[in-house]
Amino acid sequence: MKTGLSCFDPATGAFTRIADVEPDLPGNRLNDATVGPDGILWFGSMDDAEMAPTGRYYRYDGTHIRACAFDPVTITNGPALSPDGRTFYAVDTLGRRILACPVAEDGALGAPEPFVAIAETDGYPDGPTVDAEGCVWIGLWAGWQARRYSPGGELLASIKFPAANITKVAFGGPDLKTLYATSARKGLSLEDLAAQPLAGNLFAATLDVAGRLAGRVRA
Repeated sequence: MKTGLSCFDPATGAFTRIADVEPDLPGNRLNDATVGPDGILWFGSMDDAEMAPTGRYYRYDGTHIRACAFDPVTITNGPALSPDGRTFYAVDTLGRRILACPVAEDGALGAPEPFVAIAETDGYPDGPTVDAEGCVWIGLWAGWQARRYSPGGELLASIKFPAANITKVAFGGPDLKTLYATSARKGLSLEDLAAQPLAGNLFAATLDVAGRLAGRVRA
């Protein structure tokens, strides 16, 4: 949630607070997250005004929240993890880049290396996920698409959508071969909305490759 981690019970609709995060940064909010194969919850924050480089990444092991040794950026997205949990993909949205960091046995992040750079004409990288083959999928804000990159950073495929702002991609369905993509209407003019009336909807695409089941967060 905006100011911290909570546990949501879909049966009752109740939220149980786990911990406040960044109480000293009221202009920040939490943004995106993923769960590693070891049950670690990795998540990031961002400047709600989308101006100051105050966004950081954190890890929650079921007991403690620890900040990652990662230079702050304005908007974090993801992160995403390789299937073995040993590569951490961090999205610097305004910097139009995805970075890859090795993950040590103790969960410490190694030095980030460039993974993918998004051209200015292609929009901004938003929410990522990783499929069963270890390839990284990324939604593109103002890019009208989601892309699939190999573990080496090679562009393998793209899926076009009838909405400009693709905000997050995730796998689902009985065989995990359905790619779901959320979209947003934020920042679109009346003319934009007339040209893309489906903006803000949830989209689905059937793929040949499967995603991965998410692990359970440590409790």
